[in-house]
Amino acid sequence: MRSLTLTLCAAILGCGPGTSTLELTVDATTVVAGIAKFSVTVENLGRTAHSDFPAPGGLIGIPPARHLALVFDKDVTGAVKITVDALGPQGQLLTSGMGTATLMPSHATSLIITLGGGTVDGGLPDFALADMAMCGPDFGNCPSGCKPLLTDVQNCGQCGNDCTAKNWSKVVEYQCTQGLCGAKLCAPGYLHCTSAAAEGCETEGATVTNCGSCGNDCTKLAWSQVKSYQCSTPGDAGVASCAIKTCETGFADCTAATGCETDTTVTVTRCGGCGNDCNASGWVHVTAYACAASACQAKSCETGYAHCSNSAAEGCEVNTQSDPIHCGACSGPNAVCPFGVPCKAGVCTKEKVLVIGTSDNALLDVANKLTATNTFASVATYNAGQNGFGTPTVVQLQMYAGVLVFSDSPFADAALLGNNLADYYDSGGRVVTAPLANAVSPVSGKFGTVNNGYMLLNPLGQDLGSNQSLGTIHEAQSSLLMGVNTLSATIASRTSGGIVNGGISVADWSDGKPLIVRGVVKSRNRVDLNLFPPSKDVSPSYWIGDGANILRNALVYK
Repeated sequence: MRSLTLTLCAAILGCGPGTSTLELTVDATTVVAGIAKFSVTVENLGRTAHSDFPAPGGLIGIPPARHLALVFDKDVTGAVKITVDALGPQGQLLTSGMGTATLMPSHATSLIITLGGGTVDGGLPDFALADMAMCGPDFGNCPSGCKPLLTDVQNCGQCGNDCTAKNWSKVVEYQCTQGLCGAKLCAPGYLHCTSAAAEGCETEGATVTNCGSCGNDCTKLAWSQVKSYQCSTPGDAGVASCAIKTCETGFADCTAATGCETDTTVTVTRCGGCGNDCNASGWVHVTAYACAASACQAKSCETGYAHCSNSAAEGCEVNTQSDPIHCGACSGPNAVCPFGVPCKAGVCTKEKVLVIGTSDNALLDVANKLTATNTFASVATYNAGQNGFGTPTVVQLQMYAGVLVFSDSPFADAALLGNNLADYYDSGGRVVTAPLANAVSPVSGKFGTVNNGYMLLNPLGQDLGSNQSLGTIHEAQSSLLMGVNTLSATIASRTSGGIVNGGISVADWSDGKPLIVRGVVKSRNRVDLNLFPPSKDVSPSYWIGDGANILRNALVYK
């Protein structure tokens, strides 16, 4: 076989910058006759270099290499086309051929041109060119040229080993690494985690133990107060990542900090949960909040208020300055005022009351009965009868929280008394009328005039009401019946008139006549009694039983 070997080396191998070298040698034991020279043309990237190479001329054996200096404006790399013309002594073209090769920056590339088979023009050998590339280290002589077998995806490890044709599970893109096919890109949500490349992307990439990457085990993170982990599901282009599934009891993940960093049992701004800010509760009269056992509480209240109920949401719902069952505090030995004793400025404070009548003996009995209830700071009397002290002024009346008015004979000035009582009531005082001040010897004037709206019983005359007792109870839970269980009178001495001005009977006598009548006068609660106040201690025919409590309850009714 006769052959020529053409070797082209890149500048990076030391050929010199801007030049490439073409070596031409002749096969051993071959005499190449009749060829005077070889004319070689090299084309690369649209550039052309040409040079002549003298023929060995009858030398036998391996001739020394002949070098062609082919100058390009850049180093020769990539696809190279080489055309060789064999010329005779007179420069006549004997034959020609062409070959192609690929030159890599770090390799030398050879092209073998084989002579043989037939003669032309007087026996001169005919050229037959074989496109067989002699590739450098780590390159394969493949049908498509020299291929880097270590990295070429379609010629991985050997020519024709196409990784892309593997059809491995869940593999979107392949790669060739050190001559071995592998998965470069997996389908979303999958990973290649085993040592067997052929398994493809065999592992789900959003599991707790392989979250986003092989071996990324979320359970080994040991984040603060985390009870269990999960692997978040990635978006279309996202990567799965470890996340919190559940926190330890009483903790939550509320901030950007890693783990369940918030103690929701005591954190005011995240009480019982990340979004529960106690400060936004808006509870009444609360000035500061606290969080205890995952529930918002009132930490401090406005002055004079307290939280006393079992419902935290009520806030500071109690006015301890005026609430008689939470007076000064929610609880304690002095927090609950006795019935009828109001709470003033946080202290149970008994009130002073006045009893107005027309008979000293009757007045004394009524005062004694009221005093015995231990409800009032004092019980004063005022005889406003024709033989008494005249009519109390408005200023005198205003010294007392409440006034009970009754009579057993005419008043010295019923009209003036009625006017003064109306002014006193309008200024905030409490007025209770009883027979006969609302019967046969009535108060008149502004208060006693029924059409003015103060009176709840119409003073039309006297009904003796013989042998009466406590009858029907209409409002058993009313404070007007506190301590009232029994009552009877041989002579009840009542008004003949009925209920007026929207009054409501709380309790009746046994014959059905009203005994206690409540109503609303000028937006305030008031009460009138159909019970003659003096007891059996004045006359055996008068009331016995719980009459004193009826009088007391009426005077403190608000």
